[in-house]
Order: sequence, then structure tokens, then C-alpha cells
Amino acid sequence: MACSWKCSIKHIYWKANMSADWMATHFNHLSLGFHIFTTPPQELTSVLAADALEIAWPRAI
Repeated sequence: MACSWKCSIKHIYWKANMSADWMATHFNHLSLGFHIFTTPPQELTSVLAADALEIAWPRAI
């Protein structure tokens, strides 16, 4: 199987993707595998909106 893939790995600060951070914190009890959520949890909707609007979160480096 010949594929000409181009892959890259990029570090993204957790504050740049608060939705992923929220899900990692709140869904850590789920079993490993693929999970589909038809609607986001109510608590996550404001975090998703902030990520979509690219709202900056202050952070210390």
C-alpha cells in the first residue's frame, strides 16, 4: 500500500484548546476507545464557544 502522507506534530498549549482540556479532565473515567457524543455536555458549550471565537486566555510561561 503506497501512500505519500505528510504528517507533522505540533505542540499546542492547553489554553489554546480549552475544549480538549475540559474533555480530558471530565471524561477520564471512560474506557479506552472511540466515543461519539451527539450533543456536548451543557458545561462544555461555553468552552466550545470560546474556542470557536479564539478567545485568548492569559497564561504564565
